[in-house]
Amino acid sequence: MSVKAFGNCRSVEMVDNDNGVLDKHGMGVGSYRWENGMIWYDQGGIPVLPWDLQSDVRGVFIRALPPRGYVCQKYIDDDENKDCLVGKIVKKEDLPQEWVTTPWTDGKPELKWHSTCMVFTYRHPDFIGFIYEMQTDDQGSFTKKLDVESIQLSPGCKMVKLHDDDWSGSQDNMEIYGSLALLDYDLRADIKQYDLFAYGMKYAKPDPNNQCQIEIFCGAHYASPRQTIWSDKPAYKGEYFYHAANSAARNCVRSIKVHEGCEKVLLIDDDSGGCNPYIYKNHPDLNYFHTYASGCADSSSDDLEDDISGYYLFPKYVDEVASQLKKQQALVDNNKLTPNVNPEITQGLNDPKLAPKTQAPAQGQCWMCETVDMEGPGGYTDETCWRGTKQQGEAKCGKLKKTVSDINCRCNNWMDQDAKTKQEDEAYKKEVAAMTTMKKGRATFQPEDFEGPVNSRL
Repeated sequence: MSVKAFGNCRSVEMVDNDNGVLDKHGMGVGSYRWENGMIWYDQGGIPVLPWDLQSDVRGVFIRALPPRGYVCQKYIDDDENKDCLVGKIVKKEDLPQEWVTTPWTDGKPELKWHSTCMVFTYRHPDFIGFIYEMQTDDQGSFTKKLDVESIQLSPGCKMVKLHDDDWSGSQDNMEIYGSLALLDYDLRADIKQYDLFAYGMKYAKPDPNNQCQIEIFCGAHYASPRQTIWSDKPAYKGEYFYHAANSAARNCVRSIKVHEGCEKVLLIDDDSGGCNPYIYKNHPDLNYFHTYASGCADSSSDDLEDDISGYYLFPKYVDEVASQLKKQQALVDNNKLTPNVNPEITQGLNDPKLAPKTQAPAQGQCWMCETVDMEGPGGYTDETCWRGTKQQGEAKCGKLKKTVSDINCRCNNWMDQDAKTKQEDEAYKKEVAAMTTMKKGRATFQPEDFEGPVNSRL
């Protein structure tokens, strides 16, 4: 079974038919609504419904965006079945700013689904059980540990980074570039922070690599300049550049200025066997030079102040990629996003049913093996569940599926409920087929028929 959505859709909610408390319209109440599937904006549809919704959709709940195209504003006799008296063409430019933004590309209005990074989180695999949505047209982060098993991204997302909180024993952050119907097992119920990067994000500039510059003076305390020497920009850490002193600076050097871009400077004594010390900052008087580490006990042991033939300049190296990433992360961390929480979650994000796991699940009687079949955006989850020992079901899984503990027996319980619902459906079909006189059927149900628990499909 598949679902296709087109037109001005804000969302299409596919209502699951499993047991639960329903309102008078047949919609699940509270957490029972978390088993519904979602299609957002211009997503287009779901080419293959997940197993829990196949042959199991009792209805759809559609929310539309403001209309586009020709829209009638007044009908004859105010009757929508009669001809239109007054209408107008509604363009993107006329839509509320809530749904339209002006992107950075060509200045033309564009729906936020494409120009904004929108991220939807779900309590269950296959985009079932909508929890909250985050969005930004730049970059930003949201920090909250919840039990999340699938994530949906809009086309406006360049990338989303998921920060692992190490509940299952190994910490492994993950960068994703599209929707995931099933999060990696280590990230499930374990994401402590989401970093969103939209295609229109501002890029941080890295700290640049600078040249090392020194100034050579004939007099003490930087009097009577003789020569200025520059290095090239370093291409790797530890790279150095040699420059010979000119004749004016070779025989008359008393003080040296070392500028900010230098890590250190090696001074080469013109005398054979002389000391060749490093300096790390300005030196006001080489006649009073002491560096035991370089073997120059004191200035009286050589004529360094007027006898330097050359200089090895070591510029400070900056890893521009690492610098850019660090600054980019600072921009993300400084823009805290506020999520739009599913209003059906009465306790908001503090609902205990959304609480994250604090430790890896015990290896009990519930197991499953899983993989993601990539048919459509994000794929869909292919799970096999069983109760018993781990080894009992591994033969069903094959080498391509990973066998893991079924947390809280979620998969097994769903499979049990699905089988029960199918049995009830088959019993109802047999009951209808045996009728000689049609009684009130599903198509003529009244609102009060949906109050309270309902077990059978519509």
